Order: sequence, then C-alpha cells, then structure tokens
Amino acid sequence: MTGIWTLTAAVCAAEAMWLKQWRPVRVPADLAPAGRVRELPLPLVLEMLSVAIRQGSSIPRALIAVGDIAAGEFGAGLRSAGEQLNKGVSWDDAWPDDGDLAVVRDAFASSWHSGASP
Repeated sequence: MTGIWTLTAAVCAAEAMWLKQWRPVRVPADLAPAGRVRELPLPLVLEMLSVAIRQGSSIPRALIAVGDIAAGEFGAGLRSAGEQLNKGVSWDDAWPDDGDLAVVRDAFASSWHSGASP
C-alpha cells in the first residue's frame, strides 16, 4: 500500500513541475498586448464611465481611466477633460468641442453639477 502512495506522490510532483513550466503556444487574439489600443464604440465608452462612477470612482478619475483605454484623439480628449476637472477647471471649459466628446460631456453634466447618479 505504501508503494501506491509513493508512486502517486511522484506522479503528482512530476505533473506539478510540468505545469509550472508550461507556456501556451500562442496567445489568443483577444489578449492584446498592453500597448495595443482599440477603437471603442461610444455606447461602450458611456457604459464604462457609468459603471466606474456607480462603483465609487469620481467623474474625473473615470474619465482618465477610460481615456487611457480608448484610442486616438477621443481617448486623449477624455483624459484631458478628467485632468482639467481635477485641476478645478469648470465643467464646460474642461471639454473640447468635439462631436463624440460633446455627447459624453452632455451625458454626465447633470451628474457633475447635481451629484445625481449617471
């Protein structure tokens, strides 16, 4: 009986060592490298901001975080607006007058001014 337990322990140890050294052969396409950024649809951006704010993040912090994820000028605009709000700039002055950014600005203006839930 002792031989079976010794053999089982040896097999488990060998498998543990194999699993520790195992690496996937390829990385799935969904797991993009950190430097790779994708264009995000506006409804998804609005939902991400809304979720971040409902979970306790401030509006400026949510804008900065989602701006880091979003691509291009749109993401940079979100980040810039969040940083401007953190510096004490007024809501309307913190935002550039771009199309999609104006939608985000208008969607969260009442939350900023009155503290209402997004």
